[in-house]
Amino acid sequence: MRIIPVVALLLLLACVPEVAELPTLHEVSLYGLGHDFRYSYFFGAPGLVTVGGRQYELRQGRTAGPLAVPEALAVGGAPYFREPLPPLPRNLFSVQRIPLSTDLVVRSRTETQEVIYTDGRLWFTLAPATGPGFNTRVVPRERVEGLRGVGNLNSALADMLSAELKARGPLAVAVLPRPVTPAQQVEGIGDYLRTALVVQLGLPTDLAAFEPPPRELVWEVLAQGNQAVVAEGPLYRIVADQSQLIGLWKQAHGAQLTLPPLPEVDFRRESVVAIFIGQRPTGGYGVSVTDLLLENNEVYLEVRLTQPSPGAMVTQALTSPWLMLRIQRPGVPVAWFRNADTGELFAVARRDF
Repeated sequence: MRIIPVVALLLLLACVPEVAELPTLHEVSLYGLGHDFRYSYFFGAPGLVTVGGRQYELRQGRTAGPLAVPEALAVGGAPYFREPLPPLPRNLFSVQRIPLSTDLVVRSRTETQEVIYTDGRLWFTLAPATGPGFNTRVVPRERVEGLRGVGNLNSALADMLSAELKARGPLAVAVLPRPVTPAQQVEGIGDYLRTALVVQLGLPTDLAAFEPPPRELVWEVLAQGNQAVVAEGPLYRIVADQSQLIGLWKQAHGAQLTLPPLPEVDFRRESVVAIFIGQRPTGGYGVSVTDLLLENNEVYLEVRLTQPSPGAMVTQALTSPWLMLRIQRPGVPVAWFRNADTGELFAVARRDF
């Protein structure tokens, strides 16, 4: 007699319709790109939403256009819902270069959740948080996953913004701890997640942070060639000891039948820096160092990479140019490689202690 009510209850629960999952709204307030806009992206199940008293249909399907996210639902056929924002006060934060250094100066007149930066190739963290009056010299720390983890961005939005903003770099981004504008009146959604980003296009130089010019070092080319046996990509190394020198010497001359004598290096008084530019399709490619400077115990090498001019007669065989420098300074901890023609820092090597 007791089993019948339980069975009836189970049958009744089986007849209750499932509640449809509501889409999630991700709002991104984006300032500093010429026009300030709030972008509303919807993720999840298709359906109907009402934004500002107007109804929109959400559908699955890819949409194209600037700042579009393939994973987001189409909003009335558009990739997102967009509306203009009132401008923010000027100079809420600034990021500036320091001459002859990879460090940057971060200044802030407001609270930020994070300040980040891209040089157009990689993303870096500058400051985990700032407040009014923040004025600090910082060392950029690389962000492997771009803008993932910024604000309330999901991975799809973070990856899209990482690519879009990096293409406009160099630039800096301040993540505000909370949106400035009131929340939208939206019906038909589940979670409502908000992120506010302020963009500074370009990085000016802070001449006031200029430090005395770096000291020149005594150095010479230890050896060079063009038939190294290394991976296709470039290799930049500080040679810390005799065993590392032997290993790189074998790589540099791996294509030769007879290994030349190993040069003598006194690592108690000297350091060695090796540059392998990787495999090239023909002859005519090369690498040279035009100058070498010391700043804050770190070495800066002015490097010039050359290639054959159009129509030049060159060897039609694979080459792999390399060069090793002897520096009259022991225990160099860091070597920065700078384009001798443009001044751009393009690589770094750190000593293995």
